[in-house]
Amino acid sequence: MNGTLPGAWDWGPEALFGCLLFIAGYAALVRGRWSREAAWFGLALVLVVVALASPLATLAHHLLSAHMLQHFLLVMLMPPLLLAGIPERAALRRRLPVFKRPAACWLCGMGAMALWQIPALFNSSLHHRPLHFAGQIAFSVTAVVFWWPIFDPVRRARLHPIASVVYLATACLCCTAIGVAITFAPSLLYPAYERAADLGISPRLDQEIGGLLMWVPGCLVYLSAMLIRLGGWFAERDGAPEPVSIAAT
Repeated sequence: MNGTLPGAWDWGPEALFGCLLFIAGYAALVRGRWSREAAWFGLALVLVVVALASPLATLAHHLLSAHMLQHFLLVMLMPPLLLAGIPERAALRRRLPVFKRPAACWLCGMGAMALWQIPALFNSSLHHRPLHFAGQIAFSVTAVVFWWPIFDPVRRARLHPIASVVYLATACLCCTAIGVAITFAPSLLYPAYERAADLGISPRLDQEIGGLLMWVPGCLVYLSAMLIRLGGWFAERDGAPEPVSIAAT
């Protein structure tokens, strides 16, 4: 290979240290009374490690598609698991902040996603470590903010299931628009990833795969969340026990 991207920094140590801090904070939150929710919380941290401290992170230095897979793990899968891992009793006891403005949460999550796909900002972040670090943090934090109204640890504070469908459907449309723009762009949007050719992959194909990863799997996650919320709602209306799920309503 001809080398890695100018911004190909190793975030593994930071990711592992951050996960340790999260574990310590979680232990303090639940006061050592571990429950089944801890498994979801642990799985969320595993996804962080996979995204930032595994061979995937190394591959993301060469392939835009791998970079987009990182974002998929951090934005689509990690936040719901993280929120599902917070016991309601702990959330109530510690009075964790409850986001009461779903529109603001939606704009925060979708705005950050759209902003960081702008070629000028994206390309700049690949060459400047502080900006790249800010981007990774922004993606993760704003994703948690976005998912909070849907999977708030305090169940009664969650959006109504019908409102949740609207919330997630519009997010799917936004994600689709970004994914389509990347997939069918007439030229390479991120010149730094021309190095994909070093791995025997056409940079154009790499970009198309990256756009598709944001578009199709992302919308499948939104659709799954809609079905989970509606399924829990119908179960409650029928007086049946809710199905076991990471986000039972």
